[in-house]
This record gives sequence, structure tokens and C-alpha cells, in this order.
Amino acid sequence: MSSDYKMYLTFDNESEKLSIVDLPPKIDVSSGTKNESIDIAGLGEITIFQARPALQFSFESYFSPENTTPQQNKDTLLRWKEAGKPVHLIVTGANVNIFVSIENMTYYEQGGDVGTIYYTLFLKEYREPTVRAISVKGIMGIMSASTQRVDNRMQAKTYLAKSGDCLYNIAKGQLGSAERWTDIASLNGIKAPYTIYPNQSLKLPG
Repeated sequence: MSSDYKMYLTFDNESEKLSIVDLPPKIDVSSGTKNESIDIAGLGEITIFQARPALQFSFESYFSPENTTPQQNKDTLLRWKEAGKPVHLIVTGANVNIFVSIENMTYYEQGGDVGTIYYTLFLKEYREPTVRAISVKGIMGIMSASTQRVDNRMQAKTYLAKSGDCLYNIAKGQLGSAERWTDIASLNGIKAPYTIYPNQSLKLPG
């Protein structure tokens, strides 16, 4: 990966930050599909489209004692993994700006390279859980499921993105809760990897 890039992970509303100083040569990204194909007599094969599976990322790198604190960095990543909270992955220069969970981490040390920790990190795109409500209508007990969402269409408040902004920070500063970054993304039709640009006008929910 080019030295023009910078890569780092943040945790707990940006209160902790870990820079990946020794950039990995590549980041593997997997998206997959949940589409199903079924055969219906007389109609042939029909594809049923499902929601896109969460993106998965993996990369290999190392923490060198020359420019990092390997043991501390390794322990930090393991602590974040066990905390069960999303981590913010940012790669400047590559338009990667996404919240992920740390699914797994493997690491080792090797002889002749004392103090250096080699590791592989497995990440998965984090998505806010969707709550569904069940309503009963009529005496026949007809049931319908509808996704609970906040209707923000009548809100006129906007925000002009600045250099270095991300949805997480905007939600924290403008809405008082960093967890509402998904509301901003949904209202503005922003999809993974949730990239925004300077001077981009963003509608804000109430």
C-alpha cells in the first residue's frame, strides 16, 4: 500500500485511536451475496434478491518496536474485540470510511525479530440493528410487519461537510449522539463505505 495512504482505527466515539503505521500491502474485501435461485415448474429459474451481506475485510501487518509499542497495540485490538462495540476504520486516500466489528485477530512473534508482533485482522461491516413492529388490524387479526423508522422528510436542517468530517463525528456534534450516524446516512441515501466529501450538503434528522 502506498505511503500516500494513512490507515487508522478509532474506538468509543473516537476517544481512542490506533494508527496502522506499517501499512499492509493489501486489504482483502469480500461482499458475497444472499440471492437465492429457485426452479418453478413452467417458469424456469427465478432469482430472489436478498439484502446485501455485510462487507468483510482482512489484512496482514506488523507492529514494530522501532515506531510503535507492539504489545500495547496488540492488547488494545484484543480489548476492542472483546468489548463488542463497533470500531471506525479509516483509510485516507482510498475513500474507506466505515464502521466495523473486529471478528478475529491472530498474531505471532518470530525468532530473529525480537519485539515485533505480526498479526492478521478480520473485520466485518457493522450495521445498526433494525427493529420491526407487529401491528394487528381488523377483527380477522390480519398481521403486518413494518420497519420502524424515523420520518425525517419534513426536517429542513442541513450541515455542510468539512475536510476530515465523518458521519460518526457529525452525528456526535450536531445530533448529540454518535450512534445516530446511521440516521444521517439513511436520510441522505449514503451507502457503504459511507464516504462523504468536503462541502457536501447533508440533511440532518430531527
